[in-house]
Amino acid sequence: MENSAEESLPSELEAIAKKTEEAVRVAHLLGDNAHAYAKKVYELSESCLMAHSIRSVQRYLEENGKGRHWISLTPTKSGQLLPRRAFAIIQPQQTDIIVNLTVEPEHQRRGIAHELGHLLFVKFFHQRPPSLGRIDPITESACNVFEKDLCKRHHIFYSLEANLKKLLFNSLRDHPVPA
Repeated sequence: MENSAEESLPSELEAIAKKTEEAVRVAHLLGDNAHAYAKKVYELSESCLMAHSIRSVQRYLEENGKGRHWISLTPTKSGQLLPRRAFAIIQPQQTDIIVNLTVEPEHQRRGIAHELGHLLFVKFFHQRPPSLGRIDPITESACNVFEKDLCKRHHIFYSLEANLKKLLFNSLRDHPVPA
């Protein structure tokens, strides 16, 4: 009986060692992938134009009785297909803003802001959604005002050092970031 107990101890230790080796391998794999995922998400976030404003418009619509409304961005490099900075396809519960990537990022952001203005006017003032062939000068003027005001507020926010400090992760100051 002693032999079987002695024999089972090494096999149990071997099993634990194998599980430990596997756990270490998985931990390294997950850690490496976590860094890769964080890098990719960060790189993509640099091109997430007006993301906070988009989510804020969604929240504003919901909080003001207009229901849930999904807003997405679709980039295009076809300047011929989209001669402007951006264009919104507004549907009852979803809006797709097509963004022209052939223009500068500032113009892309301003175009998105302009189209968010269209969405708000459609939802709150029952304006007809914009179409490529029809432009209402009063609504366009109101969307221009919305665009300029929203973008100016962004500009001021990011220009103030106190606001930039709100965006920093001070607790991570000494945390190395892998290349």
